[in-house]
Amino acid sequence: MNYFITEQERKKDNTTYFEFQKGTYSGKCWLEDSMLLDADIFDDYQLSKLFKAVLPEFDYYGITVITREDWFKVCENAKNTAVEELLKELSLWIDACFKEFDTVSLLGL
Repeated sequence: MNYFITEQERKKDNTTYFEFQKGTYSGKCWLEDSMLLDADIFDDYQLSKLFKAVLPEFDYYGITVITREDWFKVCENAKNTAVEELLKELSLWIDACFKEFDTVSLLGL
């Protein structure tokens, strides 16, 4: 993977990450099956702006719930942009999540 890391990899690092969790937030962070994105990459690719365009309730410092429809809109808004490749990498994981869960939780800083 070029952008995202697993929880096992995060434990070896001291950097700040955004966490994508399967389903509804469980009350715990850093789950073994989460996907993590470095905050610097999140900011460099202006993902806040992209998520805010689709999800007005996006919370950089809190929890944002993403539905299948929301994710489709985020990806549509990213077509032909620099962030498209990054989202394609995450899409494999998210698509698998939506086979089991109705939502994905994005945990901010």
